[in-house]
Amino acid sequence: ARADGAGAMLRLAASPDGRLAASVSQDGAIRLWSLPSLALRATFVDFQDDEWASFAPSGAFDGTPEAASRIGWAFDAPLEFFALAQFEATHRRPALVRAALAGSPATLAPPRRPPVVEAHQVASGSTARIAVRARSGGRVETVVAFREGRPVAAAPVRSAVAEAVLDVPLRPGPNRIAVAAFDDLGHGANPVLLDVAAPPGGRRPDLWVVAVGVDRYPRLPPKFRLEAAEADARAIAAIFSEQAGPGRPFAALHATTLLGADARLAPVDRALAGLAGMKEDDLAVVFLAGHGVQPRDDPRTIFLTGEARLSVRRGAPGALDWSTLARHLAAARGRVLLLLDACHAGHLAPDELVAPGVLAAGLLRDGRGGTVVFAASKGRQLSAERAGHGLFTRALLDALASPATDRDGDGAVSLSELVEAVTVAVDRASEGRQTPWVARRETFGDYVLAATRR
Repeated sequence: ARADGAGAMLRLAASPDGRLAASVSQDGAIRLWSLPSLALRATFVDFQDDEWASFAPSGAFDGTPEAASRIGWAFDAPLEFFALAQFEATHRRPALVRAALAGSPATLAPPRRPPVVEAHQVASGSTARIAVRARSGGRVETVVAFREGRPVAAAPVRSAVAEAVLDVPLRPGPNRIAVAAFDDLGHGANPVLLDVAAPPGGRRPDLWVVAVGVDRYPRLPPKFRLEAAEADARAIAAIFSEQAGPGRPFAALHATTLLGADARLAPVDRALAGLAGMKEDDLAVVFLAGHGVQPRDDPRTIFLTGEARLSVRRGAPGALDWSTLARHLAAARGRVLLLLDACHAGHLAPDELVAPGVLAAGLLRDGRGGTVVFAASKGRQLSAERAGHGLFTRALLDALASPATDRDGDGAVSLSELVEAVTVAVDRASEGRQTPWVARRETFGDYVLAATRR
């Protein structure tokens, strides 16, 4: 037997009452069928790294953020793959997936192909002029240029076929530009990526560090205590602080470290608000170590500061909600690297906290400006602690201290080199049980984080 488009059916089992059947096919998906009609109810995909997705025949889907970037629809003329995540606005419909599972499928318009975009650079200097052509089966509403993940130029077009020229202001040095088009349904094209170099600036950039770590939560039960979060924040602040000064990559240091009882909501909020003082070529490293939770009946996640209570909600004392964090990061004019090593405590019940990958996904949903989000683990994985540090933080410290991280031998540790070294180290040390996750890495260029130690 075969499941349509899935290859050979490898296993088939029926429910005791004869009303349902489940199959496993060569594509690895599990499908649920109604009997005796053999009507498909829903499809499930579960990846080894804890990512998952479920979708109904109507096209409605639900799942983790990364799974939604791995599965999608292919359209022809020209042949192009579009991930489920690109249809968030119209087809992420968990209620419709549940209805389909219950045998009450709802109708939903099939996904329409997102716009197709072409872009090339026609001139540059301190500003890159980008020529864009976009088309859609519906209406192209706007074309947008992102620099390092942050929108910097846009043109409304409102037609099925559109041409536009975008003037993109450049930072000194290398710039990663992503050009996309959006249609009247909110669907986005697969972006065209351009790397554009601008003349180097006349000043060395400054480094901004905000490091927050909480081990003890006086208003929470003892099981919420951590052992390494404060040590993690202290060590990250110290190793990055070495990168500013004479002969270092950064001219001046602006650092705030908040630990334990000092990591209250007001000081954390002030430290994040201070990032608005950054220049465009500055770099900020924001490090959060502690617990994150997701309140009941609220999909938005919260980071717990040292004054948090057990019953938390958005706006509660001690609760830093992700929309507030996203607002501060969006106000930062420079590059921002957000490091999340939260929820090290594997002994807590899954419904009491959320893992770093879920925290990162919450930040992405709330909008994060030009921030690279690097989380200690993905999906529902929790972060391990070992030898006085979180496993992720230990790998960060080792990578920043090791000359071997500088793979190209240019005397500096870049973002891509750090991500590669940390991901390999954590995966190896955890025997595959913890996988660091960097969100939307492709839309950001590479940049220096630290000088290579000799």
